[in-house]
Amino acid sequence: MFTNQKSNDTEQLKPAADPILQKGSSGNAVVTLQQLLNTCGYGLVVDGLFGQATERAVIQFQQRLAIIADGIVGTQTWKALRQANQPIMLTETCRYYDPFNYPHQTAALIWLQQQIPGNVMAEFSLRWRNHIEH
Repeated sequence: MFTNQKSNDTEQLKPAADPILQKGSSGNAVVTLQQLLNTCGYGLVVDGLFGQATERAVIQFQQRLAIIADGIVGTQTWKALRQANQPIMLTETCRYYDPFNYPHQTAALIWLQQQIPGNVMAEFSLRWRNHIEH
């Protein structure tokens, strides 16, 4: 017979989902949110309280990534925050370079190139063009 009651064993196997957070929320999930936003450069006080500053940072983050900018942290915003905090592999940069749809990518690559010393770029150029093997 089917019931709406859930087994404790089944509940324990399910991974905990990220909670939906918004202004007025508090607790450990808000601490995690504030820490993730800080790694993206927002400079929030990590106090576990979703106040005006946290809401403003969430909206700015959502706008930056073209997510619906409503200040509510749901599945899409959690996913974007976690992805934003993962280092990118340069091989992925080559694979996903699409300046027509993402013009900011060109500026990011130019910035990166300016950070690399000239002798390293010269060595890379030789290796990239397969002029030397190492």
